[in-house]
Amino acid sequence: MQRREFLKRSAALGALAALPFPFASIDAEPSAITPRPFPRPDYALTTAPAPKVMVIPAQGMNSASEPVLGWIRQASRTADLTMSVCTGALILAQTGLLAGRAATTHHGALTAMALAYPDIHVKRGVRFVEDGPFASSGGLSCGIDLAMRVVERYCGQEMAQETARQLEYQSRGWVENHNMAFKPLNCQTDCAVCAMHINPAKDPRSTDKGKTYYFCEPNHKALFDAHPDLAVSFT
Repeated sequence: MQRREFLKRSAALGALAALPFPFASIDAEPSAITPRPFPRPDYALTTAPAPKVMVIPAQGMNSASEPVLGWIRQASRTADLTMSVCTGALILAQTGLLAGRAATTHHGALTAMALAYPDIHVKRGVRFVEDGPFASSGGLSCGIDLAMRVVERYCGQEMAQETARQLEYQSRGWVENHNMAFKPLNCQTDCAVCAMHINPAKDPRSTDKGKTYYFCEPNHKALFDAHPDLAVSFT
């Protein structure tokens, strides 16, 4: 693709309409939650073309079905890059593909990810992490930085900088890769796993080494109780 054409296509969201953009679902049928209007899927997962870059968006822990997890595992074998944005890292972790690798996620899910998947080297204080053919970003705007890094990987730094200028994207997070969103936990008001506000009068709690920790839901208490030392190291 010529430089002028690349910039023309990247200059506006409407450029997506000019690109071949097939859709797939598990069984080639529209999803019950698919917004309307929306094109009928072109493929089932079993017949979809293999992607070169695969992006897993923000989702909840354990929210992906086994057919989707299996497809991610298979597609990642031939993909140049398999990347997640925000809590999409929890789905990528669920596949087992991140075992023994470094990764990050939204700052509110770092502890949960570290506790649920202790074989992953969870990193905080960064906007994205690259580890071989896998990459993960922090919260949503960090995904933009990771996307800019992908442009740099494919097209070079000069093209990435020009693309950022055309998009009027002025963050330098994709170059400097520092994330200051993480904040120290207040154990009296915050869930020890996700930092959501808690009610000490009624929410679940645990005590470790004489200190009380509160949780916004029983599942987070169970995660903490399974690995209290690791949990405390992330607070």
